[in-house]
Amino acid sequence: MQKKGILFSLSALLLVLSFILLQQAITRTSFAQTQAEKTITLFGNLNEKYASLASNIIELDTKSSYHQIQERPLPFTYSVDQNYIQLNYKTPLRQATLGNYFDLTNAFKIFAEDKNYSNFYSGINAKVDAAQNSSWGGMQTGLNFITEPSCMEISANEFGVSFGKGWCGQFDLNGTTRIDSNVSIYSPGEDQNTATCSWNESSNCPNDAFDPANPNPYFSLALLDQNCSKCALSTKTIKGHIDISKNNWIAVSCIGAACTSPQIDINVSQNYSITRNQNALPVQISTGITLKNKITAFYFNDMNIAVSENDYNTSMETKK
Repeated sequence: MQKKGILFSLSALLLVLSFILLQQAITRTSFAQTQAEKTITLFGNLNEKYASLASNIIELDTKSSYHQIQERPLPFTYSVDQNYIQLNYKTPLRQATLGNYFDLTNAFKIFAEDKNYSNFYSGINAKVDAAQNSSWGGMQTGLNFITEPSCMEISANEFGVSFGKGWCGQFDLNGTTRIDSNVSIYSPGEDQNTATCSWNESSNCPNDAFDPANPNPYFSLALLDQNCSKCALSTKTIKGHIDISKNNWIAVSCIGAACTSPQIDINVSQNYSITRNQNALPVQISTGITLKNKITAFYFNDMNIAVSENDYNTSMETKK
């Protein structure tokens, strides 16, 4: 009988210990679940905060009319359709135009980092690194934008706009199918009368149709001078496939003793650019580029955003 009592006591003790262990396991599971839910919520809040900031200043809309609002302070207007991007701008760009965008991005930095506003409800810190020109104590003079996945960088400075290799890949003009540009010379004081070329090691300006069988990119330039009473250009259309390993360029200028207009320089090799002396009269440019890949993103490259939460030492930032 005594043995049965001892056995019963031992069984009861094991039952109690099992119950205690079960309760501890349930508690640990509940705690882990709670922590996991907090972590998921935290990352959701971080992602929401980052997306809100990035969509306002870094990411440029490509799918709706919202881009018409975003492009107002930009040094160009743009449109994107599948693998095609078109930019309209003036060359040379005025410092005031570029300066306005530096003012915008640095004002955004102050706004986003203001804890009285930005962190009052969310408790999430924001740190913004914005490019600074001389007005903001920096040395940068131009603005840079990226299309993905081609990683074509669009750089705008006081001399003009260029299209070339970005930080994220090995882009060159072989990543394009064709480039079409119109240059409108409209100021009354212009007097261009000559277009000269160096094209695939030839000094002749080409006038060739697009050949789908030719693997090299195609370039087309139209010089529009109908509003320029002093202009006397005999060559107004230059077009042909390009070998980007050659030094290809076009110079639109005035030759003669009475000439006053600075030259317009077009370079079409590894990169593409139309530039002009920053003190020259502006010309209006429309450039359309057909890439070999569909454009999935278009964004401002001279800003980094990081959001963080102190209690969990967790952060999220722009990848560059």
